[in-house]
Amino acid sequence: MIKKWYVRLGRALYWGIWPGSWIYLRGSQRSRLLLRCKDEVLVVKGWLGIGRWVLPGGGLRKNEDPLVGLLREVWEETGIRLEASQVRLLAAEAYSIHGFRYTSHYYTAEVATKPPATRRRYEIVEIGWSKKSDILAKTHNPDVLRALELSA
Repeated sequence: MIKKWYVRLGRALYWGIWPGSWIYLRGSQRSRLLLRCKDEVLVVKGWLGIGRWVLPGGGLRKNEDPLVGLLREVWEETGIRLEASQVRLLAAEAYSIHGFRYTSHYYTAEVATKPPATRRRYEIVEIGWSKKSDILAKTHNPDVLRALELSA
């Protein structure tokens, strides 16, 4: 069970460091993975954020290939190792949320059975599978909705 104070602290800190994050993230590149198993999608909740489900993935290192960065981030956050051949690029496009603007590389992969996932301590507070029909703007980050649009 996740302690509510931990999530509240993350939300307060998110808004508290927003100005610095805005400078840091401006113009950066990030990768996100829409990992599907039948009619479900893998989602994670980070402790630092607004408390919505997001797609696994994250920021790319300087000069890092977006696919390489995606595979690294997914493994770091969930413990799930994927091969580059399992993943397909959906799109790379400008993305904006809460004033942050960056390039988002959306990828997708499909698995026949749900792989075991282990959350990265101190970064991820929950890992789950959401049915596509249950994904809503109020509980899921817009990147989840956008990736689903791109994969349709």
